[in-house]
Amino acid sequence: MDSGLPLTQKGYKMATLEKAPTSNFWSTSLNGAINDSVTTITLNSTVGLQAPGRLVINRQDSTGKNTPSAREVISFTGISGSDLTGVTRGADNSTARSHADGSLVESAIVVGNWDALYKVVNQEHSTSGVHSVADMITGGSVIDDDTFATASATTLATSESTKAYVDNGTWLKDSIFRQAILNGNFDVDQRVGPYTASRNNDDVYILDRWNLISDGNDVFDVSQEAITDLPGSNYAIKLDVETAKRGGIVQFLEAKDAQKFKGKTVSISFAVKSANISALRATVLSWASTADAITSDVVGTWGATPTWAAGWADNATPADLTVTSSWTTVKVEGIVLDEATVNNLALVIWTPNEETIGDIVYITQVQMNEGSKALPFMPKSFEEELRACMRYYEKSYEYAIPTATASESGMIESTGAGGACTVGDYVIVKHRYQVPKRLAVTPTVWDQAGNSGKCSLRRAESFLTNNITANVDQVQTNSFRVYAVTTATNQRGLIFHFASDAEL
Repeated sequence: MDSGLPLTQKGYKMATLEKAPTSNFWSTSLNGAINDSVTTITLNSTVGLQAPGRLVINRQDSTGKNTPSAREVISFTGISGSDLTGVTRGADNSTARSHADGSLVESAIVVGNWDALYKVVNQEHSTSGVHSVADMITGGSVIDDDTFATASATTLATSESTKAYVDNGTWLKDSIFRQAILNGNFDVDQRVGPYTASRNNDDVYILDRWNLISDGNDVFDVSQEAITDLPGSNYAIKLDVETAKRGGIVQFLEAKDAQKFKGKTVSISFAVKSANISALRATVLSWASTADAITSDVVGTWGATPTWAAGWADNATPADLTVTSSWTTVKVEGIVLDEATVNNLALVIWTPNEETIGDIVYITQVQMNEGSKALPFMPKSFEEELRACMRYYEKSYEYAIPTATASESGMIESTGAGGACTVGDYVIVKHRYQVPKRLAVTPTVWDQAGNSGKCSLRRAESFLTNNITANVDQVQTNSFRVYAVTTATNQRGLIFHFASDAEL
């Protein structure tokens, strides 16, 4: 029986986020003065420091006073003794500066940032039990005097990714604003690659939700490549140059989702590596013409930055994104979607140069999030990605079996008619999709032998008649009907495969 005592008096401990002590998480000082261009920096201590990481130089002077005019953020990839190596100067939109011997060096997350997060997490709830994001991050400022943040509700931390999480509350929800791209990890491949020969033509859908674009046909051989060297990903899309021309991939957002981004700022990012392709470009296009009636071949004329097809407008000025032989996350940040009308959006990644035949590039972890900064990639479960992709493409074949294959596995089958069937009788199947489609589309159907536009009729368990004309009608977003006319006595069972393509 419940004693009615508070939980803390029943032996329970309440979880509490403690405020940070007055010292920073990690700090040291420079061992020697540096100018604004050195890329190896010596510290007085590296104990407890891990690479890669970010540090701040000269947040405060020797008296403990904030010195915003002297502050610089650096990133580094390695530690060698007391030296930081692979240093990028002026990171996170700060300015590279000269610093004196003994200047304060500290972790990018400091007391002010922790206080801000403490205030958010420990915010008392209202009597209704709910706070809006604005309630949680406004109403007093614990960090007015900290260089890393001000009273602004959208600037709570130095770390740019943390700031981006806080902006507009996107860090609190798993939503389209956190990740607008489907199958960004290239887990789902219902069409079953590799995509070569006529399957790799310009303006042809390949891995789910991704459309191949190229300056002519057979520019890339495309495949889903299993990878083990990038945490958070099992697969990447592999683009293998077959013709020395430009090409890329594009994903479209339908109007129901794209219009939610009208007037907002977005950032895109993806992981890429190549031993021989040195640069890619990427952008977000807006479609101002009739919603969902897009031109899926988004390029009008190819070039380092293409002339986009009529109706598509760029929201950025694309520039080369450096590609190396190791996985690198590249970003295009702060893309303002200021088009008067945003009926559809397209995220495009392409090669700005005509690459050499045999060159290969791998891409994965593609993401578009709301905000001025690209957030860390957030993978989804395979089941979640598959069901989301099935709104645009669904098939009856087993997942790993291509369409138009001779296979009985996964076929849709009627339960059979009662009594004897004579020649000329109708056999009918009404099939409901696993996931409703974006719009009502007429599916392609195949019989057991893989003949298009045909179905099979079963007279006995082991006796099928193939190559029977399949009639498709009553097409809806959630179902369709197939019927056939019997050609022999007792053909009671109607069997077929299908694929419904509702891509933009």
